[in-house]
Amino acid sequence: MATEPKGSRKPGSKSTEQARVFGRAMVDSAQQIWLAGLGAFAKAQKEGGRFFETLVEEGARAQEKTRAYTQTQFEEARRKAEPWIETARQRTSEAFNKIEQTFDERIARAARRMLMPTREDIQRLHERLDELTREVRASQAAPRKRAAKTRPQDV
Repeated sequence: MATEPKGSRKPGSKSTEQARVFGRAMVDSAQQIWLAGLGAFAKAQKEGGRFFETLVEEGARAQEKTRAYTQTQFEEARRKAEPWIETARQRTSEAFNKIEQTFDERIARAARRMLMPTREDIQRLHERLDELTREVRASQAAPRKRAAKTRPQDV
């Protein structure tokens, strides 16, 4: 940082005066902040518990206002988002249904290639077995005619 040679600024120059005014304003501002802090401290000491209770009450009111505002904002956001969420649910459901259908079709094709019986084949087999079982039971229940035994005649 370059320094100006001594005597380059005239004691009554405009920039010197501005610097002095600015410096004085800074000192005055710092003095006011310091006094405000001392005043707040003195008041807090003087009023003690009453001041603390007032702060707690104001804090509770601020918290309740914030909570009500947040709840309102949340409800509004949810109301606005519901149609989008429902659309997303429908699309997801449709996608899962397509995946399930594709999976079922591929499993069925693989089973046919391996010559595995289908559900319908097994159902027809069960029906045929039931039919044969009925026929066998019906034939067992019918009395059989026994052939008469013939004795050889006495000669």
